[in-house]
Amino acid sequence: MVLNQVILPIISDDICSLLDWYGSDFLPNTTFCAGYEQGGQDGCTGDSGGSLICRRNGLWYSQGILSWGYGCGEYKYPGIYTDVSKYGSWIYDIIQQNTVCNSPVG
Repeated sequence: MVLNQVILPIISDDICSLLDWYGSDFLPNTTFCAGYEQGGQDGCTGDSGGSLICRRNGLWYSQGILSWGYGCGEYKYPGIYTDVSKYGSWIYDIIQQNTVCNSPVG
């Protein structure tokens, strides 16, 4: 397995909500779009759940988690990402529960 990367711009909610883009299928309260209007570079099959990371003040952070899109690299259909910042409190609460993930024995 090879880890790939691509640099994608975040697209404004106003543009992603346009009728000839995603229209009402786009939910700006919990998601955002990233990619290029002309398409070409995008997440695709098997990439869902992957992070979109951003760098601010020298630190890297997870901005989004790839959720879905129409096709792969299609014109006016960039990737739709879950906005991690909208779930910060929930993530923090889960981490504070000291949840342990056990590996299956076998």
